[in-house]
Amino acid sequence: MSISKLPERTTIHLADFATGIIAGLAFLGYRSIAVKELDVHIVYAYRDWVEEAEQNFKLRFWLTTHEIHNDAPEVRRAIRDAVYISDLGFFTDVALGFNISQDFAYRYFETLPGGEELWVSLAKKIVQYHPYVSRSVMS
Repeated sequence: MSISKLPERTTIHLADFATGIIAGLAFLGYRSIAVKELDVHIVYAYRDWVEEAEQNFKLRFWLTTHEIHNDAPEVRRAIRDAVYISDLGFFTDVALGFNISQDFAYRYFETLPGGEELWVSLAKKIVQYHPYVSRSVMS
């Protein structure tokens, strides 16, 4: 399977965001991340990242946590869709595993608005918020 470089885009959609998260984490060497509270921690990281992204891009989505349930179902759906539609990973009962290597993640950056720097920045923010991220990295 090859990934073609797309023309430069000025908008970021929720599907780009979900793909960028997985590519960023895989690029940093992570092979899996626990799903417990992942959606909420992604929203926290998003709040830190949004200003950086909006310097050069128009975001076509907004993320918040539900006021009563303190969850983010739209984040869960977007991650699930990226995993299953693009075969980027797999779910177990407790974790999201990544099917892509660091090299393949880099190729995804070429198709996403913002490139490597933007998505690795987001992935690092998620790791800061998410205490359930796997500390084991691939070599």
